[in-house]
Amino acid sequence: MHRSVLQNEDFAKFTYENAVDVMSLSRLDEGIEKKDEKSHTYDTVDADGKPVKYLVEWPNLTIEEMYAFRRTKAGQYNNTSKIPYTSIVDPYTLDEMKSMPGSSTAGKLIEAVEEMKAKLNAEHGPSLSRKDIDAVKKTQAECDELLDKKGAGKALALLKKRAKKLNKKGDRIAAMVTEYHGVLMEKAGEELDKANDLIDEDEMSAAKKILGSLKSAVKKTPLEARVTELYAKIKAAQAASAE
Repeated sequence: MHRSVLQNEDFAKFTYENAVDVMSLSRLDEGIEKKDEKSHTYDTVDADGKPVKYLVEWPNLTIEEMYAFRRTKAGQYNNTSKIPYTSIVDPYTLDEMKSMPGSSTAGKLIEAVEEMKAKLNAEHGPSLSRKDIDAVKKTQAECDELLDKKGAGKALALLKKRAKKLNKKGDRIAAMVTEYHGVLMEKAGEELDKANDLIDEDEMSAAKKILGSLKSAVKKTPLEARVTELYAKIKAAQAASAE
């Protein structure tokens, strides 16, 4: 079933947009001991550039991750003696929606997933598009990079630009954007705290640089008043030193 379903090109394309695949594999340790081909690994690096050994049969999964799946609820749905066993699970409750003991085909599994997806959409509204979720994640990654290199102001500006399109994808995608905006606003607040400290240390140029980078980005937000207050603090300090 692994090769006929999980490695089926049509199923791979379908499941990307319509399901999250979770595997609970038993006797992996036995396969490793016997050097079974399904337990072979290859050396590469992960998304963070760190060395990692991925399984050849299940790319992007390590042996440790496969063991971890066994410790989740994924291994508890099969109450039969049949292996393989496929369970379609309600993502909201983690209750089993459809039981499929024994081997199956990609076509039958696709049909079953579509049936259960229709029920979920009827109860909870349209499901999220993986493409839209990936677009949010890509924006977050790019904003994170800007945050590290140029500060919260640049990151907030990029998010504002991307949000115009992303927020049209529905309330749930818009909620993801709003949540991340909150993260960036916290970072902006931390930068304003730093600017305040710099003013106290008489480092006015450095403080002004931070305020200038945030001034436009935090307009019409609670942080706008803080920027105004800190500019006023600089002006008062400079006036006092001139006397």
